[in-house]
Amino acid sequence: EQLTIVAIKLINNILAASNYNDAVVSMVAYNDGQEGYFPSWHIDKTHAETLNLSASLWNNTQNVFIITLKGASTLYHPMDEKTRQEFNGIASETTHTYGYDKDLRYIPGEGLDELFNLNTSYSADFGWGSVHLAGRLYGAVHTTPPGEERLLLIVTPGDVAIIKKLRNLAVM
Repeated sequence: EQLTIVAIKLINNILAASNYNDAVVSMVAYNDGQEGYFPSWHIDKTHAETLNLSASLWNNTQNVFIITLKGASTLYHPMDEKTRQEFNGIASETTHTYGYDKDLRYIPGEGLDELFNLNTSYSADFGWGSVHLAGRLYGAVHTTPPGEERLLLIVTPGDVAIIKKLRNLAVM
């Protein structure tokens, strides 16, 4: 019950701050556990990329709020221009991301794992949030932390037309 109250307050605050009345809202819960964990380095797509819109047709600011309600914060890795070019050369494209494909094929020390190392990644301190850009050109590469149960609240405010388009795609 308390979690519901917190989630509703967060959603209402996000809607008020973004000047929208509508949003796509989802909750994601999972446990990567220590066994079988692998980093799924990826960059989130912008709405324009997800909806296959020309950047010149996209004049809305994208706001997707992903709030960790339980568990460790997202892990980030620094990426210079050379590494971004290498990433773009090997990253698979899915509905919402650039990175591993939908089958999450992972071979330690190869592909994206060769570019990024958990030991040199960083995250927000416990109790603090993090914000990152989406998109192939400037997006932040990130992954889930190992061995943690996580509960995420994802709120995407927007106008009704964009929300309908986003809802028609695979679940975020």
